[in-house]
Amino acid sequence: YRRLQGLEGLAPVKESARQLIQLVAGNADREDREQPLQEVVLNRVFLGNPGTGKTTVAGIYAQLLTELGLLSKGDVIVKNPSDFTGDVLGSSEKQTRDILQAAEGCVLVIDEAYALYSGGGGVNSNNDPYKTAVIDTIVEQVQAKPGDDRAVVLLGYKEQMEEMFKHVNPGFARRFQMQHAFHFPDYDDESLIRIMMAKASDAGLKLSLPVAKRSVRTLAGARAKPNFGNAGSVENLLSDAKLRMQSRGSPGNPCSELTLEDFGADKDGPDDAVLDTLFEDIIGCRSVKNRLKELKSLVEFAQGRGQDPKQHVQMNYLFYGNPGTGKTTVARRMGLMFKALRLLPGDTVVDVAASDLVTGYAGQAGKQTREVLQRARGGVLFVDEAYQLNPARGGHYMTEAVDELVKALTSDEFKGKMLVILAGYEADMEEMLKTNPGLKSRFSERLHFEDLTAEQTADLLTYQLQHKKKLTAKPQDRVGMIELAERLVASTSFGNGRDVDTWCTAVFEEVAKANAREAGKRRLRAPSATDVSLCHVEAALTKLLGSREVKSAGAASKACAPVSAPGGEQRSAVQSAERAAPPPSPAETKTAVMETDDWELVEDGTDGEPVEREAESSARGGFEGVDPRALVPLQAYLDREGLNSEEGVARLAGLDPS
Repeated sequence: YRRLQGLEGLAPVKESARQLIQLVAGNADREDREQPLQEVVLNRVFLGNPGTGKTTVAGIYAQLLTELGLLSKGDVIVKNPSDFTGDVLGSSEKQTRDILQAAEGCVLVIDEAYALYSGGGGVNSNNDPYKTAVIDTIVEQVQAKPGDDRAVVLLGYKEQMEEMFKHVNPGFARRFQMQHAFHFPDYDDESLIRIMMAKASDAGLKLSLPVAKRSVRTLAGARAKPNFGNAGSVENLLSDAKLRMQSRGSPGNPCSELTLEDFGADKDGPDDAVLDTLFEDIIGCRSVKNRLKELKSLVEFAQGRGQDPKQHVQMNYLFYGNPGTGKTTVARRMGLMFKALRLLPGDTVVDVAASDLVTGYAGQAGKQTREVLQRARGGVLFVDEAYQLNPARGGHYMTEAVDELVKALTSDEFKGKMLVILAGYEADMEEMLKTNPGLKSRFSERLHFEDLTAEQTADLLTYQLQHKKKLTAKPQDRVGMIELAERLVASTSFGNGRDVDTWCTAVFEEVAKANAREAGKRRLRAPSATDVSLCHVEAALTKLLGSREVKSAGAASKACAPVSAPGGEQRSAVQSAERAAPPPSPAETKTAVMETDDWELVEDGTDGEPVEREAESSARGGFEGVDPRALVPLQAYLDREGLNSEEGVARLAGLDPS
């Protein structure tokens, strides 16, 4: 008992041991008075993460039971689930009986006992029959009656153990009472510092308290992840530090004092190299970027004062804005920022929709939500279209999901160990928050994402052309691109960045088609494949806006009628394509350039003089005097319907013009 009291931490375990001793002592007194004895069940469940002392305490528990006269031997036998499981019919039962018989008078420890359950609990469960046989045999052989000369101790994580007890043989829960389990909490930093100091001293090494404090602080990231190793993590950290320390010494002059460099704690501050460039390439989001800069300053201020910045920083955020305004991108960058600031151990983003938190079955949404939270722990959970969490929108199962989310965000398991972001339209999100007052109080930080301006849209297109498509827009075309962007921004259902992505892809297609056409003209040299002219950008925009207008017109307009349709429908299709492009403004007309303007004349091999182009009126096929921009939608229609070939011309010629 004194050895148990000397262990670091473990207050709940020490209290449980004290109660057990009092119970045994009380039974001795009852026996003297010839009164009925209180039942003492020796089988126990130890719950906790790795490195919290479960195996060590199991040995002390065996000695304690022996000293109290409850066991005859007091030896500790440690087994894993695989030691019980056979591979042929009847083998699991035999192996389990043999192990239990050998454990008479001893404490039998089953480590990671939750592995005896294979995970199937529903109607279509496919439980491992060999593992099920082990459980059933333990229920048969371990009666959990007073006077048993054997104690079976199950070790495991709390959540997995609880899940197992719900679905296995009900007799198993009666023999191992979860309500009387020994709970092994994670060690706090002070306990880990004392553990590290003691281990260093046992190894004959010098370790100052300031160095120990800074080195333990580097474990904060690992602590945020599931199943923190506790004392095991300290052991690994100390082992790595010993190797670095030895590399500093020499055979004749070995080092014996651990330093910050040995623990890598000299670089435990913010990663300025990442932070300085994190938001440079994000176009727009000015207010969001300003708020994140303020957050960075807050963290650095707290760290400079030796305070835990997590006590001053919000870990739950609401992102308000229309689609394509950069919410998902900023969420990913925030993950990088929080990792660089040492607030999170990782920057992985678990991107889900609200519907991913439910299964469509009653009683399952809470479990599903917790599983998603577990996946995101240590990183970022991004829930897009989170307004669907409103039961009025997403269904009544959402109530359970929201309740679980609210509970989890204040639990020790998740609080401060992950970044949670809910995104959606502001009005819908505010309505959703009203469904659960606890949810609103946990998400007090709001970031608003404004729609892109025409200038930002043009800049984003230029950036994407350069970095995604390896195409270069001419600097002198920027004014013209902004004017084109104004048309897109003013269009119906402007999708911000999503529309820019579509526009960028369409520009690439236009450049590819232009180069393909030039490849067929031997006397004309096509422009460089990396050049983008304003006409490419405009043609792509016209196609984008035209397709949007055709979609909005509905199926009744028959804007894309087959060529074989009657002549009236043919004219309707062309007219619809022509209407897709708004009339050009004077500024647009001024900057308008035909694709042929970028072609270069090839010198004649005989006299070195340029070869003249065909007459403009001939090249335009009777369309002289027509603004070139008005012909773009017609060309787009001909390309789409496959009418820009000899066969297509023949098909058009065969139509009845009446």
